[in-house]
Amino acid sequence: MISQKLDTGIKRLDDILYGGFPLRSNVMIYGPPFIGKEWLIVRFLARGLELGEPAVVVLTNEGADEFRETLSTAIREPNVDLETLEDKGLIKYVDAYTRIVGDQSTLPGVYYVESFSNMAEVLRLVDSAIREASVFKKPIRFGFISVSTLVVNISPQAAFRLAYMIAGRVKRSMATGLYALDSGMHSESEVSTFLHLMDGIIEFKEEFEPSHKTFLRILGLGQVKSRNWIEYVFDGSDFRITGSIAMGRIF
Repeated sequence: MISQKLDTGIKRLDDILYGGFPLRSNVMIYGPPFIGKEWLIVRFLARGLELGEPAVVVLTNEGADEFRETLSTAIREPNVDLETLEDKGLIKYVDAYTRIVGDQSTLPGVYYVESFSNMAEVLRLVDSAIREASVFKKPIRFGFISVSTLVVNISPQAAFRLAYMIAGRVKRSMATGLYALDSGMHSESEVSTFLHLMDGIIEFKEEFEPSHKTFLRILGLGQVKSRNWIEYVFDGSDFRITGSIAMGRIF
């Protein structure tokens, strides 16, 4: 039986992945900051919302109030409105930023993490969000932005344990999870440890000579059209793969 795929919302990437990310998979989105890897997660969540699929996102770099503005711009279907989706309960935010930076403002429908030190509480909130999303009986799209901030706030060992438990919840649910991890912030052993939790990785890199270019490649995730480095362009609000696909290869 062919496993179900969840499309990424980026057509050329879906072509390379033969339809998208496998259901019940965990995928590391790994690379330098500011080159579009977080946007890939945002667009993946937005694409699900366009299809009526619920989304759960854990935020450690910004609060839900800021993130929802980014998510709203990533929704491309003109008749899909983020506020309406929120009212229906299709998007669940686990905000592990707002309270931790001392902001006591509150938005409805947001789970606020009071402290990273209480991993049981973080896991409980993720469980609650996934459980509420499950009532729609559709695939759940899960995003974690970002694991690197979690490592900075607690020990790598504690971060690994929490990520291990969250990845397990995603695996057992009708969900697919994407996890952002910044390169250059972690030791090789730390990165390797996190990757052991994953079913695959989309790795990003950038080159500066003779001109600035950005590339991605896919490791794991079953059959794909290419595992070579593929050039793409990210302009802050749009993500485009610029190479051509021919004969099963990217040129």
